[in-house]
Amino acid sequence: MNKISTILTLRLFSCAVLINFALSLFAQNDIPDGYYDKANGLASGELKTALYEIIKNGTRVSYGNSTWIAFEKTDLHPDGTVWDMYSYEKREFPGNGEAPSGMNIEHSIAKSWWGGTKNDAYKDLYHLNPSDSKANSARSNYPLGIVTNGSMTGSLKIGKNSYGNEYTGSCFEPLDEYKGDFARAYMYMFTCYENLTWTSTNAPSMLNNNKYPMLKPWAAKLLLEWNELDPVSEKELKRASEIYKIQGNRNPFIDYPELAEYLWGGKVGETFEFTDSNDPKIVSPSDKSTFTMPEVHYTSSANIKLKIIAKNMNSPLNLSLKGEKSNMFSLSETSIAPKDGNIENDVIIHYQPQKAEDITVQLIIESANNEVIIRTINIKAVSTENFYALDAEDISGNSFTARWTPLSSTKEFEIDVYSKIITGEAEKVIASASFNGALEKDWSLSSSSDYVNFNDEPGAIRMASGNNGATLVSPLYDLSKGGKIKVTTRSWPSDKDVTLDLYIDQTYIGKIEVESTYKEYEIEFDNYDEESEISLVAVKGKRLFISGIEVMSSGETISKFSEPGYPKSITNATSHQVNGLNKLSVYYYTVTPKNSEWGVSNEIMVNTTSSTTGIEANKTNKYEILCSKGIINILGLKPGAEISIFNSSSQKIGSIQATDTSERIEISENGLYILKIEDNGVNEVFKVSVYK
Repeated sequence: MNKISTILTLRLFSCAVLINFALSLFAQNDIPDGYYDKANGLASGELKTALYEIIKNGTRVSYGNSTWIAFEKTDLHPDGTVWDMYSYEKREFPGNGEAPSGMNIEHSIAKSWWGGTKNDAYKDLYHLNPSDSKANSARSNYPLGIVTNGSMTGSLKIGKNSYGNEYTGSCFEPLDEYKGDFARAYMYMFTCYENLTWTSTNAPSMLNNNKYPMLKPWAAKLLLEWNELDPVSEKELKRASEIYKIQGNRNPFIDYPELAEYLWGGKVGETFEFTDSNDPKIVSPSDKSTFTMPEVHYTSSANIKLKIIAKNMNSPLNLSLKGEKSNMFSLSETSIAPKDGNIENDVIIHYQPQKAEDITVQLIIESANNEVIIRTINIKAVSTENFYALDAEDISGNSFTARWTPLSSTKEFEIDVYSKIITGEAEKVIASASFNGALEKDWSLSSSSDYVNFNDEPGAIRMASGNNGATLVSPLYDLSKGGKIKVTTRSWPSDKDVTLDLYIDQTYIGKIEVESTYKEYEIEFDNYDEESEISLVAVKGKRLFISGIEVMSSGETISKFSEPGYPKSITNATSHQVNGLNKLSVYYYTVTPKNSEWGVSNEIMVNTTSSTTGIEANKTNKYEILCSKGIINILGLKPGAEISIFNSSSQKIGSIQATDTSERIEISENGLYILKIEDNGVNEVFKVSVYK
């Protein structure tokens, strides 16, 4: 029996119109007395620079193994797994400073923005995160933004920025629950390292080349909104506390989230006091802050959820909506009473448009009785006539309802329902180096004391001596798709136990045990950055020769397979029932209006559930596939046919070659799998659900 073992992790998620925006109270229990005294009572640029002088201090651990050791304290999920803000995957820390399989150290602000690796910004934990390698690669060195039409990688949306019109290039959008985390990390970095020159690559998309205000208007507005919409969470507080123990400096935007308004928002020019009092206070939302509803079609509706937080209150807070067309909005609560002097309540604001338009109304929050506290919050809503595919409804194990917005220009649509297979088998050479009397162009040594020699052996470089080691550093390569490094090397004849260590971006990836005759060695690596450097390290007393280096990159092919009967024409409808699907499967659909100026819609991803049961069979013109109790039985094969197996994430997990007219494959984990059978150049692909 052939056996394929794999671990399958699925996370269902929704792209529903309801977006949970929340604001929460923060803890200040470990801020040292007097930590922010030098910034107290300052405003605007002076305030930001004073914060820079405070938080630039401390110690940053070395990048690589030490970072992973730190992550075991800073990014440990309550269930014991790695807390990954970039994907839904569950992984465990292997310990000893090793990276979990399939993960990278991700710079939330790409290091190419300031163009350096030899500084504290490169290794600052406040913006380093453990990340799924594919998500890390997909987000590239893009800035934050809002993606309306894009693609999903991990838990990130990747596509063109639709927030404002100052920057419309590529960006990445994290989950709503982490937007505040990213915003406060960005504000910290732009404050803690305001002395750097932030002009490389995508930095100018968000930044001006000055110390203050530094942020471009659209970027400041985005970060302020995310800072309000996703308040400091318990997870973020615990992480900041652990980083403070390691680095010895703090993120002031976690300690005092309202500080952002004094630097880039409605309170610019006002002085900030780093003190607390027993006076009645509305902690959030901030006065004159603005919240933007998700854009919707005028036939639909939208909601946002605000968390109203106040402390030291003796009377309720009353809420009301004012402004032209405020009748299109409604509140879930209009009065909130304090409990033990504090208020922390969610309030849902519902928007029901009547036509396509932009509207701004005011949410008024005011205290009753004698406590005169008032907040005026702007609520912006946009409804359009734009054509969208909408999130699926009525999702089950074998069906869902696809939806889209109406159009006055046509009543005819074409819907395509499909799945994808991703393979990563192709390789290509992205760099090669030979050392014939000189260093290869753009290769360098890490220090002037490194020992190299070009005269001992023609066509090779000698590294290390009896007294000195050597570190050979490559130029920056695109290593975002993973791959392998090939090194042709041999040791000095009289030296024993010679080794060559390989690093990428100062992260250890492997060791070569060098033999006395020339041999080509290969070391594979996972996804790193689009601009990464390779280091080869030889230690003193362990001399070796290198005659050539080759860097291979993995390729990735995405194949789209439409479901039987699709694409399909639909008339006089804005929804369609899709049936005959497999449970725990990942599907996509797009809708194209016919005879219209609108092209193909945005892509909607659907995860079917596990509600169907029993033995499931697939019949094709050639084959019959029967799945029962963890076994896939394939009938009607020809000997020699190639069978490839993919998991629900479209990753290839194995392949076999048929030796008879039937094959049995044992699967170790329940879930959806994709089989591709290739016979004499003809491919047939289908999905099977495996349950024991």
